[in-house]
Amino acid sequence: MDIDLTTYLRFGAALVAVLGLIWAAAWLARRLGLGQGILTAGLRAEKRRLQVLESLALDSKRRLVLVGCGADAHLLLLGPSGDQIVARHIPAENATGHDDGAEDQAGDISRPAAARPATS
Repeated sequence: MDIDLTTYLRFGAALVAVLGLIWAAAWLARRLGLGQGILTAGLRAEKRRLQVLESLALDSKRRLVLVGCGADAHLLLLGPSGDQIVARHIPAENATGHDDGAEDQAGDISRPAAARPATS
């Protein structure tokens, strides 16, 4: 049994073709959104309690994330130096910006707690 160069070239070409088809199928599935939720299919029937309501990139390393948990929402600052809770227990209906003008129960989160006037 003598294997010549053309056999090796045919084997290599077939391997590249099969790997290319696998890559193309994975790319197409990702573009069409197929396969998302396969692991959480059982949780879709129930109402999930934890949701990412909004996300805002501040710069290339830091991000503000509004996370909903039940009826409340929490504003988190995520970054390489650590994660911080900016505001807690924001009512979820007010957290997404669709409120009717009611004041946020979390208070003024635009200034640090030390800079806010004391309330009694």
